[in-house]
Amino acid sequence: MNFTGVDPITGKPVQVARHLRDRKLQRALMQFFKPANRFDVREALVEAGRTDLIGTACDALNRPEIGVWAILCRFEEPLPTMPLRLTGDTFVPVEFELSYTEAYRRLKVPR
Repeated sequence: MNFTGVDPITGKPVQVARHLRDRKLQRALMQFFKPANRFDVREALVEAGRTDLIGTACDALNRPEIGVWAILCRFEEPLPTMPLRLTGDTFVPVEFELSYTEAYRRLKVPR
């Protein structure tokens, strides 16, 4: 059926995803629970006019995954080291003071 575009039982034509982008969006919708597919699922739902399935409701296919660390930073104090989420419960520390200082140095901003 996927190859021919014809339903083998009824003989009626069925829509077939022939382009790579269409197949990618179909796969994302079938695997909507995978975090890697989140943006493709959103794109497919918007394209299909089903924005009602995007949101925070329990029946939404595309729920935002939000993790927030709020830290108060004061002027002229070093920036904190914060966790950066890679996958699941895997985090790496990001030293903002070092990265900011290095970027500042590379840009050669006059003091």
